[in-house]
Amino acid sequence: MIKKFTQVFVVALLISKTMFAQDIHYSQFYASPLTLNPAMTGVIDGNYRVGLMYRNQWASVTTPYVTPSISFDINHLLPTFITKGTFSGGLEILNDKAGDGNLSTLSVLVSAAYARPLDAEKKLNLSVGLQTGY
Repeated sequence: MIKKFTQVFVVALLISKTMFAQDIHYSQFYASPLTLNPAMTGVIDGNYRVGLMYRNQWASVTTPYVTPSISFDINHLLPTFITKGTFSGGLEILNDKAGDGNLSTLSVLVSAAYARPLDAEKKLNLSVGLQTGY
């Protein structure tokens, strides 16, 4: 058991050396579903969704934190090929500028998700998503 834990820890450590991250600061994070979870791509009642978010944090400092973003996702992309469930795609662009330190991140993220209903009424779904970007 300890050997298995050590192996998982070493793999996680090696993977984390190649990752870069800067957390964005949205107080209403649930209103930006593509930022929250890529599996929420296309989980909407309609055919498509456009989202605009803007956060201005700590206005009392000389250069406040500013985080604008725009997202777009579309439901049911390949209906002729995928008959059970739905395949959805999305795009998100966000720019995070943090304070006087000139720390800025521009991210362009592409999302894809597959959702399959687990019951006949389609009220219970299983959704799996993947998000990649620059």
